[in-house]
Amino acid sequence: ELCQDMLNKSVGYFNGELTSTCEEYQLLERMNYESTKKFLEMKDVSVGICSSIENLNVKYANLQPYFEMIDQLEESVTSLEQAIYKVDSYSKRLGISFYYK
Repeated sequence: ELCQDMLNKSVGYFNGELTSTCEEYQLLERMNYESTKKFLEMKDVSVGICSSIENLNVKYANLQPYFEMIDQLEESVTSLEQAIYKVDSYSKRLGISFYYK
């Protein structure tokens, strides 16, 4: 009887061990499935981001000539501003010289 009881308890123990091991593998399988699903979602997002970046690069390349024109216009405005300061300074000196004559 004791031997049969020990055998029944040992079978119960090993059955519990095997059941918990199977449950752990099932959990790992579900985790792998969810991870795969999440990675696929992340891949889709990254593909969308890459597409958006490519579109932005094309738009930027199309706008590049306008940026260069703006830079040239800014240089022209700066040189015109300097010329205006010189003319203003000259006109002030000219006005002073006529005022004192």
